[in-house]
Amino acid sequence: MEPMASRLEDAEYQRIQQFITDSPWDSEKTLNGLIEVMSQEVSRPEGIIAIDDTSFPKQGTHSVGVARQYCGALGQVANCQVSTSGLYILRSPVRNRDTIAWPLGMKLYLPKEWIKDRKRRKSTGIPKTVKFREKWRLALDIIDNANGFNVQHSAIAADAGYGSTKEFRSELRVREEPYVLGVGPENITMVPIETKFLKPEEFPRSDNRGRPRTRCLLPPGISGKNAIEMAKDIPDEEWTNICWSEGTKGDLHGKFFMQEVRIVEQNNAWTDETGWILLEQHEGKLRAYLCWGFEKTTLDLLVRIAKTRYFIELFYREMKDELGLDHFEGRSWNGWHHHTVLTQIAYAYLAYCRYKDQKEGTDEPLFSLPEVRRQVIKIIADELALKYLGADPGPKRDKTVKQFSDLIVKMA
Repeated sequence: MEPMASRLEDAEYQRIQQFITDSPWDSEKTLNGLIEVMSQEVSRPEGIIAIDDTSFPKQGTHSVGVARQYCGALGQVANCQVSTSGLYILRSPVRNRDTIAWPLGMKLYLPKEWIKDRKRRKSTGIPKTVKFREKWRLALDIIDNANGFNVQHSAIAADAGYGSTKEFRSELRVREEPYVLGVGPENITMVPIETKFLKPEEFPRSDNRGRPRTRCLLPPGISGKNAIEMAKDIPDEEWTNICWSEGTKGDLHGKFFMQEVRIVEQNNAWTDETGWILLEQHEGKLRAYLCWGFEKTTLDLLVRIAKTRYFIELFYREMKDELGLDHFEGRSWNGWHHHTVLTQIAYAYLAYCRYKDQKEGTDEPLFSLPEVRRQVIKIIADELALKYLGADPGPKRDKTVKQFSDLIVKMA
């Protein structure tokens, strides 16, 4: 906040600090205003809602929600804050870099020790109504809120941190939300969809002792397999090589396989959860995704949705590197949410500028979000040059004005 105040002629640091940390404006309603506008302007039926979380390494124990937990930014358990986030993704049919994305919200995860600690709750201003919610429940809150503003989309995508939670998958099916969710290859047990189960009365019993069976089970000699075991039994010719995007060093591709399956419990008991398992072999690693809810399911479609994870990783990187998402040093609940909402508004504004810059019938790629940010700063710098030097930079800006404008851009 201090360097921001120093750049503005009539700004005061204390006013900015009060606006961010103490002012009572409602961050949730402000974010909803953003979602409502962007939903009307930049959402299409083919869009994807991606769910993920990001972390903010912290020192000490006073920042709201900070605890020793897995920190993705460091790749290990560390002292940090964690936020569950939603991102709307509108992929370009032409090129990867022309994809448009904008935020649907960030929910700060509060570990149970924070919920129970009245002293820390009071010192950081956590509302009394805030209870413990798992990350997957925070994700559902973001999805439900987006649906309340008619954000058009065709599927939900998330990594194994969310996809491996059966309650999360179940809630998405209740909401009739198609999904492509990463799962731990060793954590999901399944059988081909056509596999027959025995009813309790059909299951052979060797004696009359024990409780009668109440669930449908797989026949003797047949058991479910996890993704690792399933992949070993797939012939090489049944894997399909698919290129899903272009990278800086060439096309990105891998080998994929899909099959319709039914999830079974560890004791080989029947469940009503069915869908498609999507397996990926890439650079010696096996990845697995559970997919559900698509009227027309193709391998290309599932791969395309599964790979939207790249864009939410890019979103976090740009939010932190370009817009200072991780620069907030306050400790309060109110301040954290004010800061993240304002940062999301800035990101959405730049995304909207990119979206409006699309021109039909041209092969020129869109400017990247960092390039758009620099263009915005340049416009502001030109206005400052005009104000303080009394000259219009324009297309024929003189050397002094150009140097001044470039200096402002560099400072920002």
